[in-house]
Amino acid sequence: MQRQLSNSQRHLVRLFARGYTDGEIARTMALSPEQLQCAFSSICHQLQVTDRIELLLMMWSFTGRSKRQFSK
Repeated sequence: MQRQLSNSQRHLVRLFARGYTDGEIARTMALSPEQLQCAFSSICHQLQVTDRIELLLMMWSFTGRSKRQFSK
């Protein structure tokens, strides 16, 4: 399975990791709430994670960064 995310998918995940709400992410990326949910589902499917929490844990484990570092 392809695990490489597109630039826009990586941007979405970075915003999420920084604590942006769904509304803030949608506005920043010019997405509807439905498009945002679809994008998250696609990302989780590509990375073979079940939910957003697992996605964050995966990100932190790959980067070796803590939540505090993502918010800087």
